[in-house]
Amino acid sequence: MQQLTIDGKTLLVDPMLAPKDSYDVFPFSNNELRNPLVDLPLDNEQLHALIAKVEAVLLTHLHIDHWDLVAQQMLPKDIMILCQPVDAHTISASGFTNVIPVADELIWNGALISRVNCKHGVGAITDLTGVVSGYVISTKEERLYIAGDTVWYEDVEQTLEDLGQRILF
Repeated sequence: MQQLTIDGKTLLVDPMLAPKDSYDVFPFSNNELRNPLVDLPLDNEQLHALIAKVEAVLLTHLHIDHWDLVAQQMLPKDIMILCQPVDAHTISASGFTNVIPVADELIWNGALISRVNCKHGVGAITDLTGVVSGYVISTKEERLYIAGDTVWYEDVEQTLEDLGQRILF
């Protein structure tokens, strides 16, 4: 989970809100650790205060470490949820009423949010893990690239080049 503030409005990115050790070991993680690995840096009162001021949620994809059951239960059903088009129906089917798929780009609170492609891996893992997106959030002052669970590949490189970033290895 990441909280962003854009012109005084709060955007929550990929909320996983469950307490430490709430979920079983994630498949293909090559460890035996329950998830989340750590507690949130907020107590329950602070978490509820944060949720009360959230204007929108931005989801890169629907894996449990980005959109868990606790977040789905805690967030208001009418909160704006920005997501990749492939996930819109699933989110709506879970009771959320203000689901906005980001096919290419949209303006939110004066910021341009552009969806970009990402990949969980290469080969068979890509088919197993499904579609994942990243987003570039641009304001007059700055740009932020949110890469949603991706490996390095040509689309990530192109996004960074488009942003004018210098790539160093």
